Amino acid sequence: LAMILARRGQDLDEAVSLAERAVAAAPNVPTIYDTLSFVQAKDKKVDAAVATIKKAIALDPRNMQWKVHEARILWDGGRHKEAQTLAVEIGAMTPPQDSSGKKTMQEWQALKAEMTKQAAANGV
Repeated sequence: LAMILARRGQDLDEAVSLAERAVAAAPNVPTIYDTLSFVQAKDKKVDAAVATIKKAIALDPRNMQWKVHEARILWDGGRHKEAQTLAVEIGAMTPPQDSSGKKTMQEWQALKAEMTKQAAANGV
């Protein structure tokens, strides 16, 4: 429900509350931290979102999806240099071979394209 509310941009306070309760109920589940970080980012709480996605990464450090989500949060939050630094790390990772791999790669390719476009616009 928190993710649905956040995607719609509705009741973000409620979405954050729901996601925080989910984290409290299952503190060792990285996907729940990912959800909370998404909701926080939608609520323009970039620092909190970055801290939260880092908890998912700490629980599952080889998961490329969490790194892509961190880069997206940084990029959308205007922290472009940090996102670009993380992009180098992501580029060296092996994409997942499971069903989530295709989606992760699509997200990564879209973010990389945005970064490249911005760099070209800035003459970098």
